[in-house]
Amino acid sequence: MTTHTMLEFNKSNQIFITTNNENNIKENEQKFILKMLKAGVHLGHKIKKWNPKMSGFIYQKMQGIHIIDIVQAYMYLRKACQLLYTTASNTNYKTFLFTGTQEQSPIPNCVIKNASRCGSFYINKKWLSGTLTNWKNTKKSLNTLKYLKLYQKTKSFEKISVKMQSIIEKKIYKLERYFGGIQNMTSLPDVVIIVGQQSQINTSKECQKLKIKNITILDTDCNPELVETFIPANDDSSSSLNLILGELQTAINLGRQVFCKNVEFATNTQSIFQII
Repeated sequence: MTTHTMLEFNKSNQIFITTNNENNIKENEQKFILKMLKAGVHLGHKIKKWNPKMSGFIYQKMQGIHIIDIVQAYMYLRKACQLLYTTASNTNYKTFLFTGTQEQSPIPNCVIKNASRCGSFYINKKWLSGTLTNWKNTKKSLNTLKYLKLYQKTKSFEKISVKMQSIIEKKIYKLERYFGGIQNMTSLPDVVIIVGQQSQINTSKECQKLKIKNITILDTDCNPELVETFIPANDDSSSSLNLILGELQTAINLGRQVFCKNVEFATNTQSIFQII
């Protein structure tokens, strides 16, 4: 019986990297695909609302909607997890940015939930054009946010007029809304995870321009030609998004564990801050 290393599952049927025999792998693959079906990962948009470029990932039409090929969804998810795991375990510390801003959808909540679980950055309110491509200006906004938040905690803030306090608080609120999830990001991310392509076209374009690796969840109304790595899946339901993003953040966490194990301190004077 052959054994080899690949993406496997833990007791909760989550994808991770391990060595196992072929029979167990097939059984666990089937269990996880069933879990994907129960989460509605295969449910696409109505037939009229689709992008023909996604035809290769559509299994069939049923009751007026397109059904995504669940096996392909699984294979592409596995590929994305492998990429994140390998990147996170790199000897050079890597950073990840989750983004999804579509209003009146479960996307923003799913983004912040899963990004927070793997210590990653996120943007879930609005993507401002030039966030990455005009990083110099973005960094100025981040520094302003940090300064104002610190100033707000000082005694000097209490001494200024109520009107000025209100102006500063409104400024902080505005900056928090746009940059709160990346306020500690000191450089461009190594990988961007995009949810809701329709509202994140500018994000994809900025990643392409800067040659930043990106992973996008693509529903049946999306365009696979605009992204580098993608997962064909339902991006409209919280169950589907939490399952997929849950696997991605698990891959990052497992990669981080390997990174921490492999970090070697040359001398006692070298700190973790010099490495990350």
